[in-house]
Amino acid sequence: MAEKKPTFEESLNELEEIISELEAGDLPLDQMIERCEKAVEMHELCCKTLQRSKKRIDILLKDKVGKLKAQPFQPGQDEDGESE
Repeated sequence: MAEKKPTFEESLNELEEIISELEAGDLPLDQMIERCEKAVEMHELCCKTLQRSKKRIDILLKDKVGKLKAQPFQPGQDEDGESE
């Protein structure tokens, strides 16, 4: 049976915990390396989730006739579809 894939929030929380552990510097070297490997895994999961989410985001904009239409999200774009 396959393991349940952690949610974005679970991955991010685990990544933050690992960073705190590593910053404390109290772990033996072997454990630090294991925790770094796990941190990389959690980072990759978070990045993949964010990339998938970004692809799904659409902003509804009104065209010249007042009809709503979907347009791909563009960073730096305000709710009117204009660049900031």
